[in-house]
Amino acid sequence: RDRAYYAQQRALSEYDWASLYMGAPRAREGKRFRGSTVYENAPTEARLAIGVDFAYSTRAAADWSTAVVLGRTDHRRYVLHVVRRQCSATEFAGELRGLALRYPTARMHAYIGGQEGGIVDLLRTQGVHVVAKPAREDKYTRSLAASEAWNRGEILLPSQAPWLAAFLGEVLDFSGIADAHDDQVDALVAAFDALGIDSMSASTRTHQ
Repeated sequence: RDRAYYAQQRALSEYDWASLYMGAPRAREGKRFRGSTVYENAPTEARLAIGVDFAYSTRAAADWSTAVVLGRTDHRRYVLHVVRRQCSATEFAGELRGLALRYPTARMHAYIGGQEGGIVDLLRTQGVHVVAKPAREDKYTRSLAASEAWNRGEILLPSQAPWLAAFLGEVLDFSGIADAHDDQVDALVAAFDALGIDSMSASTRTHQ
C-alpha cells in the first residue's frame, strides 16, 4: 500500500476509517475511553490549557460544573488537576479564579450551546475569561480525537489525587450516547482540543 493510503488512515479517526474505508461501520454504542496510563511526577514545564464545562443549577440531580487542567509535552498530555462542583455560576467563578492564579499561563476553553453563552458573559463580569466555541458536533464526535489519544496512552493521570476516582469513573463510562454524567469528559475534550492548536510558547511552568 502506498504512502497516501497510510497518510489518509492517520488523518481519520478509528470510527471514520472503519466506516468509510474498511467496510465495517462501527456502532456508536460502547465505551470510548479504555484503561488508563499513570504518571508519578508531573512535568515541570508544559503547555497548559483548562477545559471548562458548565451546569445550570445546584439541584442534586443537576449536572456538575467542571474544569480540567491539562499540560502538554510533545505528544503526551497530563491531567494535572480537576475541579467538579454542583454550585452557582458565581461560586464556580471563584473556583476558576483560583485555577487562574494557580496556573497563570493557562487559558480557559469551553464548547458551549444554548444558554451557556450567558454563563460565559457572567463569568467575564466576575473576572474570568473563557474562550468559548460553539458546540457544532455531538459529544460523541467531539470526543473522538481525545479518546483515541487516551487509548494510545497519550493522556496520563496522576497515580493519586482526591478527584481521581470520580474523574476516571466518568471517563471510562463515557459512550457519548445519553450518558448520565459527561461533564468532566466535556472539559477534558475542550482542553485537549485547545492544546492541539495552541500557539503559546513551547513550554511554561506547570507549578508556581
